[in-house]
Amino acid sequence: VAVAIKPSGSRAYAYDPTAGGIVVYDISVDRDGAAYAPVGAVTPLAGDPGSGARMIITPDGGTLFLAGSTQIVVQPTPAQ
Repeated sequence: VAVAIKPSGSRAYAYDPTAGGIVVYDISVDRDGAAYAPVGAVTPLAGDPGSGARMIITPDGGTLFLAGSTQIVVQPTPAQ
């Protein structure tokens, strides 16, 4: 539903409500068009942002902000 790229370009964070949280992808290596596999387990969110969620990341790459129809969720980026 929503994606944010770590400022260094090494990780992508995707909010997937079906999976129940944040999925992390290592995008530091070119996969020549192949799909990226998730790194580690899904990180649950501190709350449910609701529908239409958008996500941004702080310049230091340490915090995610998810805003949806019901609330804003502020959460540290997963450690993977």
